[in-house]
Amino acid sequence: VFLYRNLYHILGMTSAAGEMARVCKENLRLSLMLATGLKDDIRSPWEYVLNRMGAVLGAVVETNFGSSSHSRITDLYSTIAELTPSLTDSSSSSSFLHFARAFAVVMEESLRQLKKSR
Repeated sequence: VFLYRNLYHILGMTSAAGEMARVCKENLRLSLMLATGLKDDIRSPWEYVLNRMGAVLGAVVETNFGSSSHSRITDLYSTIAELTPSLTDSSSSSSFLHFARAFAVVMEESLRQLKKSR
């Protein structure tokens, strides 16, 4: 809920967000462009999952929670499922997987709630 509310304001979907939302959205867009440029340096399963999480955020920002956001979330779920066997070797990896799954669930629920409200 916290992430959903913050993204809702960051993306400028309320009038209260105003200029601050525009600036935050632009900064997030620039950060995502930088992260996308680093994707060629992915060396570990963790980095691959983080890259997929960044792709979800990128789709959300670029399409304002549009249709490509859902396909990116589906890609994230697939990546998590694919890499789970190689990331379950330690408690920190397990915690990371739980975080990535929680992120996907929150983003998916955000899409669902926005579709209901539109």
